[in-house]
Amino acid sequence: MLAWSLCLLCVVLAVASLILALLNGRTLGEIFLALDGPSIATLATLIVSFSVVGALIASHRPKNPIGWIFLAVGFFQGLLSAGDQYAVYALLTDPGSLPLGAEAAWLGQWIWAPGLVLILVFLPLLFPDGHPPSRRWRPVAWLGGLSIGLTVVSSTIGLWPERGPALVTGDENPSHVVNVLVGFIAVPMLFVAGVGAVISLFVRFRRTRGDERQQIKWFVSAAALTLVWVTVFGQYSPRVLPEAIVALSFLLVIPSIPIATDIAILRYRLYDIDRIINRTLVYGSLTATLVALYFGGIVVLQRVFVLLTGQQSTLAVVASTLASLPCLSHYVVASSLS
Repeated sequence: MLAWSLCLLCVVLAVASLILALLNGRTLGEIFLALDGPSIATLATLIVSFSVVGALIASHRPKNPIGWIFLAVGFFQGLLSAGDQYAVYALLTDPGSLPLGAEAAWLGQWIWAPGLVLILVFLPLLFPDGHPPSRRWRPVAWLGGLSIGLTVVSSTIGLWPERGPALVTGDENPSHVVNVLVGFIAVPMLFVAGVGAVISLFVRFRRTRGDERQQIKWFVSAAALTLVWVTVFGQYSPRVLPEAIVALSFLLVIPSIPIATDIAILRYRLYDIDRIINRTLVYGSLTATLVALYFGGIVVLQRVFVLLTGQQSTLAVVASTLASLPCLSHYVVASSLS
């Protein structure tokens, strides 16, 4: 009951962030698209997916902390997203209409830390049984906890006098002491702890066999997919692909880690992860080839039409589509054979 109550609270925070964003004058395009960071819709998707999967795991495996970690991530991210939009409305959109606007702005400056450390450190360190591989890895957990404590304590104390509209608009830089403690001490500690947690996961993978090995495969596959997309496609695809496609793909990729974790812990026996990985590699390479052929063909043919006629032409799109048909047929054949 507690798990689903926390899940409901997280969903309410996600919905509240979307509603407040609309009240703050954000268009649907601005809510779903954000080239300078995760969009509001992406954060809402993260909040809902992590909290729902966390509730499923916690309700079926209450002694396993993985489900509670997912719920905590959803809760902290929900506070961050809803709190930011609440502060904007209370301090900028309609000043004085809502109470505690300055406090909400102050909250958003440090509430990100617990959720981020849980994802980067404690999730890989404790997956899948809720315990580190051995006692030797406990210092990694302590280091991650210290990074949370240092960030939260320094920011809550150092930024309390600066709470207000300046923290929302970014016109005022945080205090120098907070910058030093967070940027030069807490963040490096978090990085070291995160690396240690990932190493512990690979050590666990090499030592385990059978079911636990399959569980780790699910988690690592989803984490690798998310990492590749965020670091590579998320940075460069907006220059090649339409923004709407990029935003939609983010909404589909972000929930992959909680979904894979749910399958690994509760239902992994129903699926063959090795077969899925092989299919993903085949379909991914074929899809990348098709996309590259299509958009590359449009660019090349548009230049040809400009050189010949002095103006762009929709015939380039038609010709590129026809050129991509053979590749599409290979895609269909591969799908039917696999």
